[in-house]
Amino acid sequence: MNRLLFALGLLLFVLTHTSAKEPPARLQLLSPQETVALLQEYEDDAVVLGQGDEAVYAFIDPLCPRSQAYLEDIYRRKERMFCNYTYYLFLYKLDRYDSEKLIATILASDYPELALKTVMVSQQEIVLEEADPDMLEQMQRIKTAAQRVGVYKRPYILAKGRMIGE
Repeated sequence: MNRLLFALGLLLFVLTHTSAKEPPARLQLLSPQETVALLQEYEDDAVVLGQGDEAVYAFIDPLCPRSQAYLEDIYRRKERMFCNYTYYLFLYKLDRYDSEKLIATILASDYPELALKTVMVSQQEIVLEEADPDMLEQMQRIKTAAQRVGVYKRPYILAKGRMIGE
């Protein structure tokens, strides 16, 4: 009887302590088909790279080192990547970075692709500008799309409506 109680106690201890250390599972809030349909509505708010047949959607923060590495990788293989894929990059800040002005400046640029590459790949600073109401609305639309999809990290990459990289 004591062995049984000990075994049950040990099992309970293991179950409560191991599950508490694991991060909660993050689920995509929409089906892949719903995700693609939603993000297609927001494509005009994205910075677009490439002209390939397959769409890749990514939520990135220009100050996030992982987002920067992701963009660097795309540019390193751009001949192949830009022919096969069209990248829709949604600039969406992480809470830990103060990137609102930078995002607004990139989106307001006459050449947002170049501004994004300058900041994220070349690691050069650009002159920040105050966000105008149009940029604030665009940033809010991107935030709304991100919340509906369930974006919780950067980069948050979706291909064929499914999150990849997890």
